[in-house]
Amino acid sequence: MFKNSPKIRKAGWAFLGTYGLYILVSAIIGASTGLGAYTLGYAKGFSYLTNDSKACANCHIMDDQYDAWVKSSHGKFASCNDCHAPHEFVGKYYCKARNGFWHSLAFTIPLISMKELL
Repeated sequence: MFKNSPKIRKAGWAFLGTYGLYILVSAIIGASTGLGAYTLGYAKGFSYLTNDSKACANCHIMDDQYDAWVKSSHGKFASCNDCHAPHEFVGKYYCKARNGFWHSLAFTIPLISMKELL
């Protein structure tokens, strides 16, 4: 009875039609990808994939620790990752990803002072 009635609006996303749904999904994926790429570039995200200790000082809260490391004997012989990350490939990047997530969360939503974590 109501199946073919033009007065009843279709439920869900059907009102967009097939192409409208493709456009909506493409816009969401594009916006997410663009925002992620911008954030990764702004935060110098690829520098964290290296073994360069300057990456540890991307965050202004680490400036004092980085300056002390540069002036110490450690600065001549060891990088930050030599002591603060596992040496095997998977463990090292898992550690970097985990620490990066929690540090960025703490800076974005400052429930705990980062000074307390250091």
